Amino acid sequence: MAVSETFYDACGIILTLVRGTKIADLGCGLGAWGYVIKCKFNNRIYLVGLDINPANLYRIKYHRVYDDLILAALPYIPFRAKSFDTILCCDVIEHLSKDNGLRLVKKAETVARRRVIITTPSSRIVFSSPEHISAWSARDFKRLGYKVMGLRFRHHTYFNSLRYMIIWLFNLVGRFITQLASILIAYKDLDRSLGEDE
Repeated sequence: MAVSETFYDACGIILTLVRGTKIADLGCGLGAWGYVIKCKFNNRIYLVGLDINPANLYRIKYHRVYDDLILAALPYIPFRAKSFDTILCCDVIEHLSKDNGLRLVKKAETVARRRVIITTPSSRIVFSSPEHISAWSARDFKRLGYKVMGLRFRHHTYFNSLRYMIIWLFNLVGRFITQLASILIAYKDLDRSLGEDE
């Protein structure tokens, strides 16, 4: 995932959604989310990265961001049930077929003890990349019991204050009206018996 202003906007939201001290980053790529999570929570967490690309894992192993790294192809997740507090799956599900994406979601819900967080480009823009195989809408996630928020891409053209205000307004509206969003953030709570801050 390319680091952009939209990534930084998503960080603020996703970091507030992470629960517990055992976190798995599925499809960790080059470890952008691992860096962000480790910076926020310091060494108070156990963080595992899983990716299909050995070159990615080799590169991020050097930086020691993750406590453990696993080479595996999603939707296969080689962990026992309820072995992580939070499962994070950012910008991955669109790279799988719809059937494999559903398998990934179900397996993530089995492995997570408290929360699953999934991000994906909205179905409006997902096919702008040849690597994207499936499109996911807010409706798809809501049918699976997820809460969904949206983010819009930010633009660097702030020279005209009216234009800036319009962009700001669309960013705000896109958070709640997911059909206008560029990125979807879906999350599902799995164990409501635990306190929010645990």
